[in-house]
Amino acid sequence: MGLEEKFLASYDLYAPALLRHIFFRVNDSDLAEELVQETFFKAWRHLALKNEDIKNPKAFLYRIADNLIIDSYRKKPTRPLSLEELEKEPVFKEEAREKKLDFEFLVRFLNLLNEEQKRVLLLRFVDNLSISEISRITGKTANNIRVIVHRGLQELKKKSHV
Repeated sequence: MGLEEKFLASYDLYAPALLRHIFFRVNDSDLAEELVQETFFKAWRHLALKNEDIKNPKAFLYRIADNLIIDSYRKKPTRPLSLEELEKEPVFKEEAREKKLDFEFLVRFLNLLNEEQKRVLLLRFVDNLSISEISRITGKTANNIRVIVHRGLQELKKKSHV
């Protein structure tokens, strides 16, 4: 399989999950779609310039996306995510119907966490990434990721009982 075919397969495989991940972080569907496109554009440009095979395309794409999200934060402040907005999004419509309580909980309390906890918990529980994948994406050790997940869940538990 050539470089272009691998890239297109990666797009088909990872674009929906990246869109969901980015949307949860930026709370704006248009911006999320734009950042997904930019993520794949930057990935393609990197591949074309380096002409090398990426060992873990999922981690590579999430890292690009995370950098773009950080850049977007610098340009404009984020607004809290609302359940109503979330349910309007085609990416979430079906999932929201199936798991309404989970999404209500997630939307209500995730915005109460610090940005690092929010990011790691989204990667872990929304994107279903492993600790080692999150470690590669964030550049933090697996132990550090476990601590962030643990503390984030403790914080969610504490805040959800208020």
